[in-house]
Amino acid sequence: MFCALVESFIFLFALTNVNNEQPLQPLDSFEEPPKPPIELKPLPSHLCYVYLNNDPNTPVIISDKLYQEETSHLIIVLEKHR
Repeated sequence: MFCALVESFIFLFALTNVNNEQPLQPLDSFEEPPKPPIELKPLPSHLCYVYLNNDPNTPVIISDKLYQEETSHLIIVLEKHR
């Protein structure tokens, strides 16, 4: 009985803001905050960025000395094992 009373009090206290102006409404669903944009740093001349699945949120640094075919194959392998 006492535990249920304490849980009810905690629930009501959590729904009321500090100034007791008006009760806060519980969230219907969890909203994830927006992610900040990824800031890409300048790379040395022998490296470059590629993106997995053409998604700007998944940059990968690879060698600039790879042939196009090697780069394509590497990206396929990295996307597969992501």
